[in-house]
Amino acid sequence: MHGSGLPYGRTLLVLLAFSGSFALASAADDPIVRGFRSPPPEARPLVFWQWMNGCVTKEGIVSDLDSFQRVGLAGVQQFLVGGSEATITDPTIEILNPKWRDLMRFAEAEAARRGLTIGTHNSPGWSASGGPWIKPDDAMQKIVWTTTDIEGGQLVQRAIDQPPVDPRWVIITMLSRSRFPATSPPSRSRR
Repeated sequence: MHGSGLPYGRTLLVLLAFSGSFALASAADDPIVRGFRSPPPEARPLVFWQWMNGCVTKEGIVSDLDSFQRVGLAGVQQFLVGGSEATITDPTIEILNPKWRDLMRFAEAEAARRGLTIGTHNSPGWSASGGPWIKPDDAMQKIVWTTTDIEGGQLVQRAIDQPPVDPRWVIITMLSRSRFPATSPPSRSRR
């Protein structure tokens, strides 16, 4: 027995502290660790930057780009996304019109000022992924729906309301989803 054991305990603590600081110093000198902690611009991600219909302003562009720069992104892939479901928009901003081109030039200059790259899509939304040669069954689809609430615990027979459908769209199928409380759904006896 070596008495209180403090000299060995202190020696062990000093050795642990020394080895720990050596490991930290080695990690800081490791180029892979440095590159992971602070990736070079070519290794940083890009983000899809979707302009929703005409809902674009210079103030919004500045705010978005500042946020993208702050979180360490390398740049953006910008494109216009729209559709009939948008209830807010600026009708004076349409793709390729003078106001839209001014906003694009502004966004390009502001991105460059922040060291961000900017790319753009060649058309609004995903419309470049289709054409008259695409059969309707293989074309992009739009899901429409209605919600019908019913009282549980009883048999219900009722027609489900049809959602409003643009005549250009084809209804593919009807989806149904039920939500039951934490208890089991009512059982139905079979005859």
